[in-house]
Amino acid sequence: MQVLVRHSECERINHKCEYVIKGMVPDHLLMGSHHPALDKLRKETRQLYLITNVDEKNLHKDTKDTIYQIELPRIILDGAEIKTNAKFLVDFIKTEDIDSFLKKNRVKLTSLNKASLDRRAYNDGISINITGNRLRIKSGLDTSSMPLIQDEVSKKYQDEVFDFTFNYEMVLIGQRKSSVKSAFNPHIYDTRHKRLHLVVFTKNGKIDKAYFGNKQKVGIHKKGNTINFTKENIQLITESNNISSFEKKEKEKVQYAPNIISITSSEFITSSNITSTIKTAEKNFGLTRGVNLLTVDRKGKFNVESFDIYGSEDDAKQFLVKLESLIKKKKFWAIASHDAIRSNWPGFQKKLSELNFKLLQTLNGRVAYIAYSNTNNNIKEYSSKTSLNHVISSYIKPLSKKELKQLKKDKKKNNAKANVYAKDTNRFIAHAGGQIDGHNYTNSLEALNLSYKKGFRLFELDIIKTSDNIYVAAHDWKHWASITGYKGALPPSKKIFKEQKIYKKYSPMDINDINLWFKNNSDAILVTDKVNTPMDFSNKFVDKNRLMMELFTWEAVKEGISAKIKSPMPTGGILGKIKGNKIEYLKKLGITDIASSRRIINNQKKLVNEIVKTNINIYAFHLHFDKGKDEKHVTCNESNYFYGMYADKWDFNSTLNCYKDESKNTVED
Repeated sequence: MQVLVRHSECERINHKCEYVIKGMVPDHLLMGSHHPALDKLRKETRQLYLITNVDEKNLHKDTKDTIYQIELPRIILDGAEIKTNAKFLVDFIKTEDIDSFLKKNRVKLTSLNKASLDRRAYNDGISINITGNRLRIKSGLDTSSMPLIQDEVSKKYQDEVFDFTFNYEMVLIGQRKSSVKSAFNPHIYDTRHKRLHLVVFTKNGKIDKAYFGNKQKVGIHKKGNTINFTKENIQLITESNNISSFEKKEKEKVQYAPNIISITSSEFITSSNITSTIKTAEKNFGLTRGVNLLTVDRKGKFNVESFDIYGSEDDAKQFLVKLESLIKKKKFWAIASHDAIRSNWPGFQKKLSELNFKLLQTLNGRVAYIAYSNTNNNIKEYSSKTSLNHVISSYIKPLSKKELKQLKKDKKKNNAKANVYAKDTNRFIAHAGGQIDGHNYTNSLEALNLSYKKGFRLFELDIIKTSDNIYVAAHDWKHWASITGYKGALPPSKKIFKEQKIYKKYSPMDINDINLWFKNNSDAILVTDKVNTPMDFSNKFVDKNRLMMELFTWEAVKEGISAKIKSPMPTGGILGKIKGNKIEYLKKLGITDIASSRRIINNQKKLVNEIVKTNINIYAFHLHFDKGKDEKHVTCNESNYFYGMYADKWDFNSTLNCYKDESKNTVED
């Protein structure tokens, strides 16, 4: 609380300004500061202290008396020697025992106090604008403002950050200016008292963007010169803020253990600054265009499936089938959109209406959208033109003893399956010759020798040409120069290429070296990357029957078939260029293998399953591109999709335990 009587007001009532009470500071702010006098006060029993330069004779209370909050208005006016006929609560207390009066009338006083607080609450939505040189926020009849700083000479406004603080009931309890660096640093009181913040950023005297939330898990971002947070926005954030930090008593009422999930959805423009994600205790999921469906199985494992309902009618149909099944089975699910969605596919809106999605059926284009089923299987939906953040809980019934026993059996079965896969040398391709001394992408003679010794029999080499048109093994010329220290013109000649040691110790290989090595190791198979001229390269390689080539156009694939190499492998990126039935096209060409990024299962799982059913082998590359998605992960979790993989390293002799990192229910050897 601050009380200030301005000089103009002093003059108007003919009082000397030096005797006016200049201000008061609430005790919780005062006691949060450090000063020898305050440190001494802090050790005393907590109570109100009045600090003033007013003559003691003008106060109706003795300096040794206890003062109460309800007496402050009268004390302030008395100290300022202002005469008024206003009545205050203290004027109606006829007893000297104020404590007894307050306790006796506690219910009535609480109602009276709440009425005054409600007037200052911002529950009905908040509008933000700049009037004159002041930033103003308004909700109903309540307004608050702060001045913008303008340079006196240039008349330009500074870029500023304004922070308005609300309690959990949306009562404005503070306002200050912050900085970009510290704008989203939460205070200990924010968590402890569930405080919320409205953070407004200005540029050149205009509103740039605003955030409303708790600076942690819950928040909404908006952008524009005038910004409105609707009543629904406020309700969404206040409800989420209460959910995001469970009280002990609330936990005791929960039938099953809750898993806290944070969901952020943003449309295209906002997504450049705000990443659409679903965060669980287990992992974070990045989202793709359309709707992303979060589910959790009986073992507590979360999964996200993406459906591009903006660009694909087929995805829209699959999404409805999956969603209807989850709703009928009364299972937990949550939906978050990213970039853009579309609901006007034939029959799509009608089906959404039948499933009781009142909001989703109305949305099209770039929009943020979040929906989920709560513990009563009711559907909650929220949308925004910019972004949304919502914190929810998923509830999973604990596994029974029978289910735990079955889970242990399933893990042992999967471990056994993974170990058969792990020892099959036909499934692992030594990526760029394989790792040596911690180095990847060397394409060196020593890497081939080491990988062969470890048990690899499929070896990938990146094949490019020198300036004199000779095939050599190197990932690309810029990378080759960085690992050899070469400073000359690129590409080099074959002679210069052969003179450069890789990492000052490993031997480079031209086509003659490659042929000699594969001639001496007659059970080894070469898998190429980069080169897209199968007829020419195969004629220069020692054995076409031991040559697999990843190819990057359908013309090159057909050329590879004509060259009669072991396997002309289309890269996954050209599958989308097939017109008509993709599977029939692949079968007609006689394709036996495909080289693809393992990320293909993120949004083309249906196609992958169809390819696998046709007995076409998919070899996955881009391992290690996503956190945790390494050789072990593919072996243990994705062998149903990928026949094999491009591996930097692998141990064919060790026993694999797919669950050794789990804290519970680890499969025992």
